[in-house]
Amino acid sequence: MVRVRILGTSSVLDIGTAATMLATGVNLSIADDLVRRTLRCRLADNIERPETRQFSRRPLDAIAADRGKFVAAGLTVMLAYIAAGRPLALPVLGSFEAWCRMVRDPLCWLGLPDITETIANTRAGDSKLAQLAAVLDEWEAVIGDTPTTVKELVNTALQQEPDGRGGDRLTYPALADSIRAVASEKGGGVSTHRLGLWLRNVAGKIIDSRRIAQAGEDRHHVQTWRLERLEHV
Repeated sequence: MVRVRILGTSSVLDIGTAATMLATGVNLSIADDLVRRTLRCRLADNIERPETRQFSRRPLDAIAADRGKFVAAGLTVMLAYIAAGRPLALPVLGSFEAWCRMVRDPLCWLGLPDITETIANTRAGDSKLAQLAAVLDEWEAVIGDTPTTVKELVNTALQQEPDGRGGDRLTYPALADSIRAVASEKGGGVSTHRLGLWLRNVAGKIIDSRRIAQAGEDRHHVQTWRLERLEHV
């Protein structure tokens, strides 16, 4: 069921849906909450121009011509799984429990691969998650759990020290690189405004039992932020 609001009114309707959203592309980038909602597959034909490939049969035409047979086959798999006592006890995906029990589990019971394992691969390729992980790693190594303002964080990231050859170098280059990746500005600097917005967007997201959280205001009434390490519940 989906809950939708009628445009121009305050009325809300609960509507049944059987829609499946499909997207195709090359090197698609999937991030944030879409990661856990996306199942990926790869079509590999090993030719330079796949649009020129010719097929002797069209699966969609075959299904449309004898749809009842295919529907019955799918339902038979589910009924056989139920009749067998639902023998698998695979972990379910939150908010997709019914789909896991009635679609994913019966297919795995037949010996097919667990399609939900692609979620881990999608998560590993989430560039936004990788950026957050990099900031958390360097934040923990340099600042620890000490509360800091956005300006203090930028100043620490861009802090310099003598390089021993008459010049200067960044004291914490890895921290600077991770901060620039999320809040860079022209000239190689860091925008405190962009960094503040980014911190608000990622606050509370957990990676390796760590998260960024608001830590109240300092004596100048400026918002501070802190890295928190969590204990598993």
